[in-house]
Amino acid sequence: MTVGLFGGAFDPFHKEHEKVAEAAIKELSLEKLVLVPSFNPPHKNNTVADFEHRVRMLELFAEEKKYVIVDRIESQTGFDKNYAYEVIPLLKEKYGTCIYIIGGDSMANFHRWAKPDVIAKEIPVAVAMREGFPGAEEAIKHAEEAYNAQIIRLSVVGEEISSGEIRARLELEMDVCGMLDSRIAEYIRKQGLYKEYADIVAKLKNAIGAKLYIHSANTAIFAARHAALAGVSFYKAFCAGLLHDCAKERVVSCEGYPTDSLAVVHQYMGAETIEKEYGITDPEIMSAVACHTTGKPAMSPLDKLIYIADKLEDGREYEGVEALRAALLRGLDEGFFAVLRSSAAHLKSKSTKADGLTKACMDYYNIV
Repeated sequence: MTVGLFGGAFDPFHKEHEKVAEAAIKELSLEKLVLVPSFNPPHKNNTVADFEHRVRMLELFAEEKKYVIVDRIESQTGFDKNYAYEVIPLLKEKYGTCIYIIGGDSMANFHRWAKPDVIAKEIPVAVAMREGFPGAEEAIKHAEEAYNAQIIRLSVVGEEISSGEIRARLELEMDVCGMLDSRIAEYIRKQGLYKEYADIVAKLKNAIGAKLYIHSANTAIFAARHAALAGVSFYKAFCAGLLHDCAKERVVSCEGYPTDSLAVVHQYMGAETIEKEYGITDPEIMSAVACHTTGKPAMSPLDKLIYIADKLEDGREYEGVEALRAALLRGLDEGFFAVLRSSAAHLKSKSTKADGLTKACMDYYNIV
């Protein structure tokens, strides 16, 4: 009997997870599929829902599916951190012949896992590719050559839907229709899950106009969707995306700020506002808000993500935006440089003088 092991935070378990599970069962001829929710994963620092809630959501999916098992083993190991190379042998001892199932996003970072060579020797790995993680193919080749890994490519390719985007939509009380099993969606509603930032959302909604709020919410969703690609936490992506324009409607002058552009000054005011009025003192979030319009030299992944999200969120409609979104799916830096070049071209076409920080950013990244 061959058993598939499919682990993850599952925060929450969504339709793309279901697609991977169903493809693995069919293509790998599995007798059983074991879902293994993370308890204290070493690579996650922002799991929102309690372990028991995430287990219950998996159990709802597994109802009436005799071939699906939900295993709580990670809550029972006693390990400070549950590393795959330590947990997999325990699961093999329990279930016998196993195949380890991961997504393209995990595969792209496989070389950064603890002891990937040990995992490769221990178990075959089945990979479900995912849009927006172009490094997966290169990572597969590296694992095969460096670790002699047995990699199986599943036919399914995950669409551009992530747990982060779903959580952002739930935080914003926006539609998640088609993204979640109806039973899981109802469980989330009844339990009041994914309302971690309800106070911030309500405060912003009351502080700015309806049109600007829609843009801010869309930016938060876009940033959360691509947070894993950028290697940043949901919390930072969501909060920076949501609050980036919190001071935009307050601008009356540039006095006291390092710009003479009324279109730019709100980014500096915004960084001050999120600290004073929203209690956010995280320097990375403040930095991302303070350069989301102009960019700056030596930008962090979060800086780049919010700069991009502000300009490519789903409500933006202008010539070339789809090509810019496609560039982002090939990698954060490729998307960033595409957007930066587009901004430079726009300024040139309008014969508009670049703000000082914009010029410094473009000089630093050699954009002409």
